[in-house]
Amino acid sequence: MALETVTYVGDLVATNPTNQDQKQFGDNHINNVKKALLDSFAGWSGMILVRGTEAQGSTANDYVVTISPAPAAYTIGLVMFKATHTNTGAATLQINALSAKTLKDSDGNSLQAGDITSGAAVLAYYDGTDYLLVTGNDRVARDGDTYTGTHDATGATLLVETQPAGDNSTKAASTAFVVSTALNSSLPGQSGFAGGLLTTDGTNATWTLILDTGAVTPLVGTAFATTTGTQTLTNKKLSSPGFVDASDATKQAHLVLSGVTAGQDRVITLEDKDTLLMTPGWVALSTITASASATMDFETTIDSTYDTYALVITGIRPTSDNVSLYLRTKMSGSYHNGASDYEYTLSMITDVYSHDHNFSGVGQIPIAAAVGNDTDRGLSAVIFISNPASTAFKKRIRWETDYLSAADVLTRRDGVAIDNLGVAAITGLRLLFSTNTIAAGKGTLFGIRTK
Repeated sequence: MALETVTYVGDLVATNPTNQDQKQFGDNHINNVKKALLDSFAGWSGMILVRGTEAQGSTANDYVVTISPAPAAYTIGLVMFKATHTNTGAATLQINALSAKTLKDSDGNSLQAGDITSGAAVLAYYDGTDYLLVTGNDRVARDGDTYTGTHDATGATLLVETQPAGDNSTKAASTAFVVSTALNSSLPGQSGFAGGLLTTDGTNATWTLILDTGAVTPLVGTAFATTTGTQTLTNKKLSSPGFVDASDATKQAHLVLSGVTAGQDRVITLEDKDTLLMTPGWVALSTITASASATMDFETTIDSTYDTYALVITGIRPTSDNVSLYLRTKMSGSYHNGASDYEYTLSMITDVYSHDHNFSGVGQIPIAAAVGNDTDRGLSAVIFISNPASTAFKKRIRWETDYLSAADVLTRRDGVAIDNLGVAAITGLRLLFSTNTIAAGKGTLFGIRTK
């Protein structure tokens, strides 16, 4: 009989066996067919390749493929289908009613949006756990292809055609094109023109050390001098002028004129000596305007920034007539008002001179007494506190007061007091009248610069 030697399917002879071969040798031919199949499809234990019809599942990332007959379980093999929709992210593949399996790219990574496009022929391999995409949207660019979305080419070298100089189309520019059209290649020689200005007549570029007043005209005066050396700026107006340290350009200063009233021309004159420009000695920190206020509390901000603080009171008057104005200090989070928290000594000048003191202790500092509430009256005072942030000694408070009393007597009252409750830092000052509220008045807390 004619019996071929077989290893793979391609070794099988279609005309064997012949009708003259003996029937008892038919098993040999069957064995050849089995051997060819097993050798040709080595390692395959299930369906090698199945083709089905795909439909979208619950989302655009769910691919459901129906094949017939329906498999009882997933086996290692290939499935082929035509996609009916485009994925938007990580996807799954489900065969008939079996549980869905994760669909990954050929490297085992989750799919990205557009890896499978609607209408694409898809071939996926099941490795026993997941389906791996063999074919999808991967393709070589063809003439006329248009790509959308973001494509990461990090690590790749992209080559494009070098376009002619002057091309301003949407074509990609090569480095050769950029170099050939770079500004540097068109600049005139730069030797001898340090600090110069680049100008053009519309065709040719040139350097100049003189500002062209035909292009830039000062508001007042004539043309600027050269851009190098000492410049004369008489009658020239500078917008937002700034100054830079000669050795460190990060050190800068700018003149800010926003506080000048519109239409005003303010003159800054330096005295004939070396001058250090600095913040004024008295720096306003906070202001309180009273209006039927129980107290006026100044707490923003008393700390170690300044050695001395001053509280300036103007136009303060009580709701009721003939009352006293008191001051309390705040330490450790509370204002002191105990019966013996303070000591004081003071003097008062009216039509006569008098003085008073209390060294046994009082609950508050008596800034003024017999204060009237008439609207044409108002008490003024300056209260000084030295080293309020120190914890080395008890704090002294000194004040100067002038006002019209309830009896319409011009009064001056000066004094000094001390807080007896230890050496803690003072963090607040409270003004209040002996009865009722503060009808009106304003107080401003200043920090006094000593150096």
